Amino acid sequence: MADLLPSDAAPTRLTAPVLITLGAAGMLLFAAAGGPATGSSDRLEQISLAAGDSSRALFEARQLVPGHTVSNCLSITGGGRNGREVRLSATDLTGTLVSGLNLRVEVGVGGCAVFTGRTVFDGPLTALAAAGATGVTTGWAPVARETRTYRLTVRVADDNRFQHATAGATFSWLDVAREEPKSARQPSPGTPVTSAPADDERRPAGRTPPESPDSTHSSGPGLLSALAQTAWKLLVATAGHPWYLAISLIAMWLFLFIADRREERDPKLSLAPVLRDPYLTFPRNEDHRAETD
Repeated sequence: MADLLPSDAAPTRLTAPVLITLGAAGMLLFAAAGGPATGSSDRLEQISLAAGDSSRALFEARQLVPGHTVSNCLSITGGGRNGREVRLSATDLTGTLVSGLNLRVEVGVGGCAVFTGRTVFDGPLTALAAAGATGVTTGWAPVARETRTYRLTVRVADDNRFQHATAGATFSWLDVAREEPKSARQPSPGTPVTSAPADDERRPAGRTPPESPDSTHSSGPGLLSALAQTAWKLLVATAGHPWYLAISLIAMWLFLFIADRREERDPKLSLAPVLRDPYLTFPRNEDHRAETD
């Protein structure tokens, strides 16, 4: 007679998909909440440059052809908090056409047909992206909860190299804490200005400066910080495109469903063990001796 002892709890075949789904659901909630704030900024609005249709995009992809100029307007509502300003950034640039796009951004009132405003940016789209995550200022600091109209005009370079080329970008309007300029302290007239001696001048001859203890151990924390920043960037990029994640989840569960159905129809696969036996068999000593004799 053999003893049956329960083995360690084994994960089911759905453990990994369930954990992946829970993690993805958290990221989708993260994206639905507006994604992360950039530094001390809050995202007011986000929209793509172009798409197959005009839904949630400024332009249709077929509108961006060489030699053409297209415009569209978007209303942005600011929160009206003190010491804040609205900035515009461009991220996630893709496609060869981005190098041939010139962007003009105007802020004002009214719709596109009766727009009145001023230009806050006029230059290559790549220059706006080079401004960084917080972008460029639009010169609008809402004093109360109010709305402004932004008109974005894109001019495509008249160059045959951009025929059938594509471009992608994400525009974000950010409510950012305004940086106060630091006033430099100027010496009064007639006050002599002296400079502190350099370290080499104050150090006795023949003596080398002691090595900083942090310099030999900075590689570990620096590497962890770089990995954390990379992981955060991936999280932000994924949260900015939640549909890709949702489609991937649907494809994963559809594959598992089809695989289970195929296994049920195959008698050999249906009888084959999928998981390890939850019980471990240990023969008794007398049974083992009887087998050896």
